[in-house]
Amino acid sequence: MKKLENYTNALSTLTYFVNTSIIGDIIDKPETENEEPFRLFYTILLKSNNGLDTCSLLLANYSDRPHHVDSLIVILRSLISDCVIFRYLLAKSDHDNEKLKANIKSLYFDHIQYTVVGLEKYFKDIHDFSDAEIQNKIDEIKTARPDFYDSNGKPIVKHLSTSVRYALQEMAKKVTTASDKQEIQSFYHHYDIYSKYEHLGEFSFKLIHQQYREETRYKLADEIVEAINRLIIPTMISTLGVWPDVRDKHKEKFKELFVKLLNAYKD
Repeated sequence: MKKLENYTNALSTLTYFVNTSIIGDIIDKPETENEEPFRLFYTILLKSNNGLDTCSLLLANYSDRPHHVDSLIVILRSLISDCVIFRYLLAKSDHDNEKLKANIKSLYFDHIQYTVVGLEKYFKDIHDFSDAEIQNKIDEIKTARPDFYDSNGKPIVKHLSTSVRYALQEMAKKVTTASDKQEIQSFYHHYDIYSKYEHLGEFSFKLIHQQYREETRYKLADEIVEAINRLIIPTMISTLGVWPDVRDKHKEKFKELFVKLLNAYKD
């Protein structure tokens, strides 16, 4: 499949450019590590680019090693999840920077709260912690994070759901154009299929054999390429809006490489 070989070469070239040029410029900025939304947007951009670079290697062996698709789809599911959350944060914040910062903080609270819940529910049986040891660990977590808990250990930040399906549903309620609705539907389609691929269940057997069947293997490749081209890379481009100088410096080269990527998979 010559066009897939051309595509993987173009994808590798694009991710190399992003990593050596764009990422290099962004990480040198002090706000990238210390301020929002720079910190989160950088994380999404870096994760996406690293993930796509790995995807290019796995796709390069699609014909000879179809079992690589298993790992490829797990990566894509994670990247699509990040892309949806990024877009949901923007939509929920109504283009207001202070709202965006508050929503990012609520997103970060997800990690902290799940850690606390995990301690409460599971550490006694799994790690043989006593009730006192569990409470000490929880107190340490809360005391170290006064931006998230008051002096009595009560949360002062509202949890933001990171459910991809919920985020897509909320965005779908507010879209005003057919193209925006189609984009949300595409996100849902890919996320739903890749999630079923990753988690064992009724559809697992059929899904994991797609790449081995002549009638489905190239359709699967088409869908993988579509997810990268239409969902993930446009989100990467969107994250650059928070660094307009970096975006403007590299936009022509990025556009050139992206167009080559799109053309590489054409018959």
